[in-house]
Amino acid sequence: MDVALRAISWTAALAACGRQFDEPARRQMWASLMTHGYFIRTNLEWAPVARTNHYFSDLVGLAVLGAILLPHPVAQEWLTFAARELHREIGQQFGPDGFNRECSTTYHRLMVELALLGYRACVIGGHALGGLVRRRLVAACRALQILSDAAGRIPLIGDNDSSRVFPMAVRDDGDVRHMSALGAGVLDAEELASGDVSPEAVLLCGPAVLTRFHRKPVTSPRLAGRALLDAGLFVLGRGPDHLVVRCGPLTYRPVGSHKHLDQLSLTLSVNGRPLIVDPGQYCYTPFPEWRNRFIDSRMHNTVTVDDQPQCRLFPLSRMSFSLIDEARPRCLAWGADEQHARLVGRHRGYRRLPGGADHIRTVRYDAAARMWTVTDQLPLRGAHRVTWRFHLHPAVVATPDGNGWRLQNGDARVTLRWINNPPSAGTLDPAWFAPAYGCRQETRVLRFECQAEGPLEASFQLQAEGGGE
Repeated sequence: MDVALRAISWTAALAACGRQFDEPARRQMWASLMTHGYFIRTNLEWAPVARTNHYFSDLVGLAVLGAILLPHPVAQEWLTFAARELHREIGQQFGPDGFNRECSTTYHRLMVELALLGYRACVIGGHALGGLVRRRLVAACRALQILSDAAGRIPLIGDNDSSRVFPMAVRDDGDVRHMSALGAGVLDAEELASGDVSPEAVLLCGPAVLTRFHRKPVTSPRLAGRALLDAGLFVLGRGPDHLVVRCGPLTYRPVGSHKHLDQLSLTLSVNGRPLIVDPGQYCYTPFPEWRNRFIDSRMHNTVTVDDQPQCRLFPLSRMSFSLIDEARPRCLAWGADEQHARLVGRHRGYRRLPGGADHIRTVRYDAAARMWTVTDQLPLRGAHRVTWRFHLHPAVVATPDGNGWRLQNGDARVTLRWINNPPSAGTLDPAWFAPAYGCRQETRVLRFECQAEGPLEASFQLQAEGGGE
């Protein structure tokens, strides 16, 4: 994977600045790129089932190298092989709703960048991938638009290693504003042209993209909620209001999962300003204890019972890429119109506890009132400690407000109030937020707790203010 990404970066440098290199330097780079291609072709990160972004990167690297080194016969073989494999892998690694099987938002962005680059390389090399692949990639770009808030940023759900294919501009890890124009240009899909034109789009598609694909006014009715059903990601809100709930598959393979133990967790952004956030992913192998800590259910905005995770690790696993899918999440109901959205989700992760039970979370959004109502049901038996956590963005100021809390980030404000069986008054505890791989910031988590004796049902409301339509 790393060799393929390096080869892609070098080809981008040649495309953008090749004439500034002298002839000996260019010859040396071409020779090195051939070496890269031979290495990738003979060291493919293939697996018989559940192939990942590593193998996908290898294929894209071969497609790019094949396209730029034509008509060399070896380059032709690389391109033919890569086109055939990409046709299959795009169908397998992206679900029908367009979202990548890893179910990590930043890995999805990385995979869309890779897929668009591979698609473009195959077209340039005379290997069209066909209408089915194009439609799947249009859906993949549309998924990023659905998950983006008013500022064009996605929540950092799941793992995040901050990978980019060609980082030509400085952006934070959640910024996907450049992806719409990139997808529109590569796929010739005007329906995607609702984002800012980016240098990546100009590099892949030429300067014509600057005038052809530009921001268009929204004319169709806007729903109060949209869903990526295969990925299990649900967006409740419209305009400045953006709440995302995770209720979907934990893993499609037992090893190598990039998902977290975050079923029924929510994130909230108002007016493009994050308020309640997923903590992200600080690191992988350098510090396994931190890797495990950031995927734990206690690091997400959901309910925990007796401070236990929703799922356990495999007993011999030192790092939590290997998970036992005990949560078995399921969307029980989903619907949205122009004014309302409603989600009912369930996971079974706490059935394994003595006296444990399913967690059912119902989320309702009222667009006119700009309000979300969340109800949690846990038909427990016996005594249990139940905890709600809301991880705050480091810029959020949280203050008590009557029987609730007021959360503010700039001109975005949300009031959280309990309306049924309120737990404790709430405390602000130290917490962590990882905006990028290897980076962690101090923040706070708003924590509520109660001792449940038998079945429990509790409800709270999130009322948005500021930055209205």
